Amino acid sequence: MTNSEREMLWIDGWSDLYDALEQLPSGQLVNEDWQEVTLEECKSTIQSAAYTLGQRARFRKTFYRGKPALQLVFV
Repeated sequence: MTNSEREMLWIDGWSDLYDALEQLPSGQLVNEDWQEVTLEECKSTIQSAAYTLGQRARFRKTFYRGKPALQLVFV
């Protein structure tokens, strides 16, 4: 995978994050292990996964502690 392809994974991941947050603005963010993360931690994880693993971030709507949440998953 080229650096430009990895960069596109990162850009697309951040774009998907902001799109998901628009649809669920009060939602919490959780990672694949069901740990709550901040927006900055989520963005950092997306960037790291794109560059080191070549993986793209996706988000799925779920519930965490009884409240709407977005779970970060990688494909």
